[in-house]
Order: sequence, then C-alpha cells, then structure tokens
Amino acid sequence: MNMKKIIFVLFAILAFVGCKQKDNVITIGVISPMTGAGAACSAYWINGFNLAIDHLNQSSDGVKYEVQFEDCQSNPAEAVNCYKRLELKGIKHFVAVGGQFAMAVAPLTKGKDVILFTTADYNEAILKESDRAIRLYPSGATLASTSANYIVNELKANKIAVVTINSVANLLMSQMFVKDAEALGAEIVYNDTYNIGQADFKDMVTKMSPLQIDAVLLTGFGNSPGAFCNQFATISKFQNAAIVGDVNLYTEDFIASMKNNPLKVYYSDSKLSTEFDKQYRETYGTESNSLSSCAYVIPFLFKDAIASSEVIAEQYKFLKGKTFSTAVGEIQIDANGNAELPMSTYQLK
Repeated sequence: MNMKKIIFVLFAILAFVGCKQKDNVITIGVISPMTGAGAACSAYWINGFNLAIDHLNQSSDGVKYEVQFEDCQSNPAEAVNCYKRLELKGIKHFVAVGGQFAMAVAPLTKGKDVILFTTADYNEAILKESDRAIRLYPSGATLASTSANYIVNELKANKIAVVTINSVANLLMSQMFVKDAEALGAEIVYNDTYNIGQADFKDMVTKMSPLQIDAVLLTGFGNSPGAFCNQFATISKFQNAAIVGDVNLYTEDFIASMKNNPLKVYYSDSKLSTEFDKQYRETYGTESNSLSSCAYVIPFLFKDAIASSEVIAEQYKFLKGKTFSTAVGEIQIDANGNAELPMSTYQLK
C-alpha cells in the first residue's frame, strides 16, 4: 500500500471515529433565567440539572450528555432569542424553565422535530401552544388547593390577602386560590398584583394597613417576596400574620431576608425524595426543592426516550402516557404530556 493510500485510510478511520463520538453525544438545550429577577430560583433548577448530567455521564453505556445553557435574562422576549440560537445549532432536546419563558418558547416548537420539557409552569395552557411539549411541575390548581386548605384548615386564617406577581400563570393560580379559599369559608379582603423585580411595596402596604389580615398568599420570585414581607411587617398588627407561598419562596436570598422578620412563613413544595435531598445537600450545601427535583428527573427521561428510538417524533410518543420510575419517585406523564406532581406545605426554617 503506497503512502497516499495509507494517509487516505487513516483519514477515513479518524473521520469514522469522529462521527461515532459525535453520534454518542446528546446535547440538551436549556433556556433559563440565569440573570435578572428569576436567577435566584433558577439556580436551584440548574444545580439539579447539572447533578443529573454528572450522574448520567458516570454510567458506562457509552453515551455522553452535554448541556447548552442559554440565559433568557428573566425576559420572555429574550427566551425566544435563546431558542432560535439553540435551534440554529441543530439541538433537538429542549428545556424551558419558568412559566412565562416556556410560554414564549412553546409556539416556536409547534410542528418541529423537537421535544420541549417545561418546568416551573402553573399554566397548563402551555400544552395547547405546542404539539411537542411535556410539562413537569405541580399545576396551578394543585398549588391553589394545597395553599387554600393549609391557610384555612391548618392555620385557621379567615381574612386573607392575595399578592401575586403579574404573570399569566400566577394570575390564573391566584384566581383558583380565591375560589378554593372562599369555598372553605374564608374571606379575601385584599387582592393585588406586582411586577417582576418590584422592590417598593409601600403603597400596597398602606392600602392594606386598615384591614384585618390573618394570612397572605404570596406568589413570585427574585427579591420581590422578601421586599414585600419586610415592608408588610412594618405594620405592627400584621406581625402575627402568616405568609404562604410556593416553592419560589425557598431560596437563599429569601431565607436571608427573613432572618430578623417576625412573620411566620410557609411554602408549598414537592418533596419527592429524602435520598435526592441528601445528595443535593452534600453537593451544593443547601436543601433542594421541587425546582431542583424536577430538573434532576428530566435528563433521565430524555435518556429513556432516546434509548427507545433514534427518531425524535417516536421519542416524544414514548414519553406520553407512561409512568416512569425515577430517583425522586414515580412520574406519570399523561396522554396530553402533563405530569402532575403532589404538593405539601412546610414552614420556612
């Protein structure tokens, strides 16, 4: 064999090996608010996702997983730009973190050869915006009923204020909460919204000051919940009131902001596995929440789907209508692509 043939064969072998290595790498595109108002909550999600990727890559099945993170900057319009950048890279497996960001991205996936997991989304309408979406998170109805039952039946609160971040999903959830709370015999004495990143609640608290308030349903993320609680507690008669919120209240920033606050704070969450929480705490030094739990599950669901077929459309069909045994318990994805997770309410430590 002459030198030219040897060189050709070597290049062919290298090209073949390169193709095999590329074929054995699965890239997942993640659109998440890594900066801006949603960053504090998103950090829990990213930690859980990275932990799952590490565990998957420690297995010996020959497939490696990598993540392309895109920062949507807590802006739905930027989430659209993130998706388009990932799509140009040929990525087929997507995750959109956060209800309003997922809602912005979902229509772009309709009719496409992709799979989109959405999390932190109380609005089930997202499944109508895409024919390729899987929703993995407690619904707004579950959060509403869980919170209403806890406030009325456990805390024995009758006069309730509702303070909700101004997003479609949270507004729908708060409407369901009002119906559930009133059905249990409570009275909604105040109902208002605030904008993403808002830190000044003085006018809102002033309007609330003449009222008798036993508990507040508080939804939102970032620095706003802490700012509201601290300003709400400046009214002495409110210091005996309870604050009840969703998983987004469980962040290091919020916990730190409540250190010297007299309010009793509770949050509803999906605690799916004490073993997972132990692993998470050992890795990141803090307790997990449903954001990190859901994030950990998704790469393993992708793995099962990818193992079922090389065709994206078949992978999507594989995920729907099945029950999966995961590290954080059984996950059932119904025929519509919705995975409903249970919630319980805990007092903030």
